[in-house]
Amino acid sequence: MKKVLFLFFVSVFVLVGSSNAQFKFGAGLALNSKAAINDNLEETVGFGLNLRGTYLINNLGFSLGNTAYLPSKVSMNLVGEAMEMSFFLDQINLDVMYKFLNSNDFSLYGLAGPVLSIANAKATISGESVTENESKVGVELGLGTNYKKLF
Repeated sequence: MKKVLFLFFVSVFVLVGSSNAQFKFGAGLALNSKAAINDNLEETVGFGLNLRGTYLINNLGFSLGNTAYLPSKVSMNLVGEAMEMSFFLDQINLDVMYKFLNSNDFSLYGLAGPVLSIANAKATISGESVTENESKVGVELGLGTNYKKLF
């Protein structure tokens, strides 16, 4: 009997809690100041694609996203040898969001959360390849907007 009552209350809680909740999925473009390399092997601006899922309860939201940046490649001569280098950055974001402004067509929100950045680099010299992977955890802080009707 205790299990039946427990399941009943959990079911009611889930139904009541989810009556004002909604899932949203979206995609967008990303810009990062250190997501690519240039011909001098220095970090430079990179563009990427962001896929994100958000669970909203009134003005509070929780979001999980993945941003994959376009790979960059560099070819050069190094002491008479041909060298190619490629670089790829991927980020996984877990954010808490709060809507400050919410109208019918427009909303403004703040977000914060951890970011896992995974960088992959590969260098090939005279047919021999060396691969290096590095992961770092950081913090994401930002503002965002949603438009319900663009067209």
